[in-house]
Amino acid sequence: MPDMCDPVVSIQRSDIRDAVEAHEAWGVLASNTLVLAPGPLDWLHDDGIPTEVLIVPVAGRDDAPEAVERITIASATVLGFAEHPKGAAALLHLTRASRHRPTMQEFSASDLVAPLAENPDVWHALEQAGAVPAGIRETRPARVLGSVPEATPPAFLAERQVRRTYQVRDNTSPDISEVAGSTCRPFPACQRRPPRKPKRKRP
Repeated sequence: MPDMCDPVVSIQRSDIRDAVEAHEAWGVLASNTLVLAPGPLDWLHDDGIPTEVLIVPVAGRDDAPEAVERITIASATVLGFAEHPKGAAALLHLTRASRHRPTMQEFSASDLVAPLAENPDVWHALEQAGAVPAGIRETRPARVLGSVPEATPPAFLAERQVRRTYQVRDNTSPDISEVAGSTCRPFPACQRRPPRKPKRKRP
């Protein structure tokens, strides 16, 4: 199993109490109020699937009940190529800040250009740039979420939704540089380095 970053972030159906059964996709806490999730984004495009973000520390790191967070989504933005929807990623804006430390690693827009030219998959490009852990998309939910307690009945019943309630904005583009830039801009970990000047050839 690939190493999961700490904390673990899971996009969950908010109408299912069990964390393993509710799992839709993995994510990375990019800032205290932003989560990035990889495609495919079927769960995001179906407004009949109500979703929330589950944030939990790696098993054994923090056993306090309050360490497990369930946060609703305020809005979402799709980043990627319109002609390659399976390779798009979702930027999720949270309704409140997480208490956990963000885990996205430093990268730049220029780090994404070459990977995106080879493979129009935003998450793959971020893996190649070292911004997100490689391989977490293949992690089995039961291996990571099996020990997460169910949503408590009072909170679950009070906050239960039957449809998606937030808006989804499409920020896809056919241009590699624009996709790289739109992926970089929202994240504090993205360093906006100036482009490298070509080396002058000696006479």
